[in-house]
Amino acid sequence: ADCVVGLDISSNTITPTLGRGILTDQYGEGSNDVLIYSNSVDVYEKPNLEYGAASMEVTACRIRIALGSQPSLHLRVHDNTFIARTDENGVHAAIALRPSGTSHPDLFDAIFDTNICKAFNNNVLSTLAITTAAFYAVACSISDCPSGGFTFTNNTFESNLFGITLGDVDGYGGTINNVTFRGNTIKRNLVTGYQG
Repeated sequence: ADCVVGLDISSNTITPTLGRGILTDQYGEGSNDVLIYSNSVDVYEKPNLEYGAASMEVTACRIRIALGSQPSLHLRVHDNTFIARTDENGVHAAIALRPSGTSHPDLFDAIFDTNICKAFNNNVLSTLAITTAAFYAVACSISDCPSGGFTFTNNTFESNLFGITLGDVDGYGGTINNVTFRGNTIKRNLVTGYQG
């Protein structure tokens, strides 16, 4: 959806029995501010009649910016806890945070303007895959970011498989440039009975 005034997602507790957490999609004009902060999201997903276990993943927070004429001027994601879990009955992948840009040439023309901010600060991003069938459990997976602009500061990336991945199936054939990581902690979740 397009949001020309601003979007504030804050102070929510999202713990569905089955399902995903926060998803934002931007396909047109950018908003002045997209703020996602002080949320607690803990998600788990199982295969269903439409999608089998290998056809979907559980994602706590998904941010997509695609095919627009201008980006959101200020995307700030801070002080959240994003947790994604899977096991032998769940889907094949668990992702806590999955931001992506686009290869659309007009979207990131002004991405290096000092007034444009795409910041992820002071978040706890955690994934658990308690199964040998899981292909993928990652705290932060950046799908596609051709012109850069994402900055990650003072976050905690926890996973029993991968802390951070640059590039995944959503960004197949894409590129990732100018992503900055400062002062983050990457650590392994130790799960009893499973060595990832």
